[in-house]
Amino acid sequence: MSNLGPVKQFLGIEVKQTQHSGTHYWTINQSRFISTILSRFGMSSCHGIAAPLDNRKLLVKASPELTSPPSLQTEYHALIGSLMYFMMGTHLDLSYTVSTLSKFSSNPSNDHFFAAKRVFHYLQTTATLCLTFIMNQESHLKGYLDSDWAGDIDDSKSTSCYLFTLSGAAICWKSRKQILIALSSTGVEYIALIEIAKEASWLRSLFADISSYFNIEKSSLQGTSIPIYADNPASI
Repeated sequence: MSNLGPVKQFLGIEVKQTQHSGTHYWTINQSRFISTILSRFGMSSCHGIAAPLDNRKLLVKASPELTSPPSLQTEYHALIGSLMYFMMGTHLDLSYTVSTLSKFSSNPSNDHFFAAKRVFHYLQTTATLCLTFIMNQESHLKGYLDSDWAGDIDDSKSTSCYLFTLSGAAICWKSRKQILIALSSTGVEYIALIEIAKEASWLRSLFADISSYFNIEKSSLQGTSIPIYADNPASI
């Protein structure tokens, strides 16, 4: 085993370390890998757009009588798999989109396929976006939460999204359809708050073990609460 120096790339994620006025910055992005995937799907020259999903077009499950051909299913799965890797790496802005499109993987229609291709037009616009961590800055773990209410047309279930930030950038994020049908927007927020509270508890234990490296105050993680920001007054 040999020391190759500071990491510059890891599994398609580019890592850049810089220093300015005594402050260290770590920046991660997937721009090069996005270019590779766009080329693989023949979309290197596609025009960019500002949003991954078109909110004017509601996506619903295809009729069971209309089974998509195997070739369409295979390509749809490849599109979603690529988008999922970008979402798990640095593009938290794709969390809701990937969660939504994944629901149709068993029987994608042409509408679902074109919606997935649209996301690559969005990646053409946002390929160079990155996450920048300020390593010398005293860090405090913070959580942010939001939900819709009965946003899924097929089963009236709601979707919850949350993220946590540390050292100036997001470190953890999730978008998931709730397993219960909430009867009110307050109920939706309560369910979402339970999920983010469980994640906060796990993150507090994790970062307490590595607090010295990330310049995190142990006192801010042990025995005290982690601030979680929500926008529903009835559930706060």
